[in-house]
Amino acid sequence: MDLSIEARALSQALHKVIGVVQHKSSQPILTCVLVSASRDGLVTFEATNTNITVSVTLPAKVDGEGSVAIPARKFAEYLGTRQEGSLQLLQSGEGRLAVVSSTGRGELPALPALDFPATPKFEGMDFSEIAASRLHQILGQTIRCASTDESRASLVGVYVHEASDGLRFVATDGHRLAVSRPGDGFDWPLGGEGMTLPTRGVEELRKLIDGAENVQMAKAENHLVARTVDQQVCMRLADGGFPDYEGVIPKANDRNAAVDRGALLSAVKSVSVFAQTKTSQVEMAFGSGALTLAAQSDSGTAREEIAADYDDVELRIGFNYRYLRDALESIHDEKALFVMGDHLAPALIRPESSEEFICVIMPMRIS
Repeated sequence: MDLSIEARALSQALHKVIGVVQHKSSQPILTCVLVSASRDGLVTFEATNTNITVSVTLPAKVDGEGSVAIPARKFAEYLGTRQEGSLQLLQSGEGRLAVVSSTGRGELPALPALDFPATPKFEGMDFSEIAASRLHQILGQTIRCASTDESRASLVGVYVHEASDGLRFVATDGHRLAVSRPGDGFDWPLGGEGMTLPTRGVEELRKLIDGAENVQMAKAENHLVARTVDQQVCMRLADGGFPDYEGVIPKANDRNAAVDRGALLSAVKSVSVFAQTKTSQVEMAFGSGALTLAAQSDSGTAREEIAADYDDVELRIGFNYRYLRDALESIHDEKALFVMGDHLAPALIRPESSEEFICVIMPMRIS
């Protein structure tokens, strides 16, 4: 293999795929990125953890085709010192790849391309196009609530399915629940059959579509593939069924409070500085026309008061401030609406103007 490419473009391409590369593995090939050069003037960088594969293809001056796998993080570290000008990638004998610049040369150990896990190939996949920005927003709203407990594989991701009121994207970690209902204006090309997109796959998909106008998607067997002009993400869908979450959504809550989303988010961030490390609790006290937030710990106390459209009985309720922050950052509306019961009932938070997105948070006993 012998190719020349701009250093900055090479570094950016590697940055796009390195997220799935394992830091340590009993299989050294999984710590590598596969570099493949073709005679048609293209070079592809591909990385995988066997469940998710990410690739980026760039134009290059190719004088010799070939493929080789090299340690991804050491490659990225070296490229960090070579941000300008052109670089030559050259196989320099058995088991080595040379990176040659105008001022020097570095060599990395290489593994045979044949050892690199093959990306699943699906013949005749039917790709459909979807608006990237809306999908990016929906996945961002829900993925925050996905579980990180790998022993509960079906919860480590975003569940997509067709419900009685239309398509839904759902995620939960057992303490909170996020549901996004895009509505009729959103065209999901993969059907309404339930599927769970794994968290890491969602993160890579959001990187892929960030700033893109459209993305092409297809589903085959237990894999989902998304691609743009020069990038592709292939993910294995999570195994296991998603739990019945409908019963978690409160139906009888009758205390409503509308607050300025930006003001409340700022207040949450301020008082959370003094929240207890163990509980992350902040107290919210709803009163006539006002909402007071407070937190205290050995490191100090904080208190903030903002206006609220609330005219019910006074209510003191505690929440994990991280859950509050995530919910508020997922709302794209001037005001957030809190729909509450008593101090022990799950609270529903949504934009005041619509129900396209809801977040249900379990309260905490006020300490």
